[in-house]
Amino acid sequence: ITRHVSGRLKVAPENTSDRVLRFMRKPSFALFYEFKRLFDKINKEAGLRQQIIPYFISSHPGCHEEDMAELAVITKGLDFHLEQVQDFTPTPMTVATTAFYSGYDPYTLEPIFCAKTPREKLAQRMFFFWYKPEERPAIERELRRIGRPDLIAKLYDGVPYHGRARYDGKAVGSSPERHDKHGQGRDRKQGKKQENEWQEQGQRDNGQRQKPKRKSFNPNFHPKTNKRR
Repeated sequence: ITRHVSGRLKVAPENTSDRVLRFMRKPSFALFYEFKRLFDKINKEAGLRQQIIPYFISSHPGCHEEDMAELAVITKGLDFHLEQVQDFTPTPMTVATTAFYSGYDPYTLEPIFCAKTPREKLAQRMFFFWYKPEERPAIERELRRIGRPDLIAKLYDGVPYHGRARYDGKAVGSSPERHDKHGQGRDRKQGKKQENEWQEQGQRDNGQRQKPKRKSFNPNFHPKTNKRR
């Protein structure tokens, strides 16, 4: 640690749920706690300011939204703002890919949940970025939907959210906010009006824009007038 780490050490615990980690054939997350404790202790004794950069993955077979919500709470407690993250991508010749396409654990032959649709995948991935204000409305809504509103206070230290954010409800696992029908109608009309103005402006610009005359590279023609010498 003191001689072979250049400031940041990247490790891949990949998940915090022991159930998901067992399917990944990885040790318990308790081992990461122990590793981080030793890492911080050695750096403190050596007077070094080095960091651990953990890598996590969402939508892995067997991983549910509740697992990702708990991952957000645990990594927040460890003072991590995650950036090295990835959505599960099936790759050939792996147990996880077999489970992803078959829907069964190949070792136990028991059904296993797999997030497959964009809606299900984004509902898990957004928990990586709980610290971004624009993600908070969707995260709170999703926690209430899955029956874990208790995690809202843990993620946001009991501070209520008073902002308002509109987003595409199809991109998350929860239901979108209901907006006033009249407001939606006004938004559509205003958007259509703006679109028409842009089209008219584009047509005017196209009319004013003239195509440049093509210059001839034939030595028998004058390059400026395009007339035969």
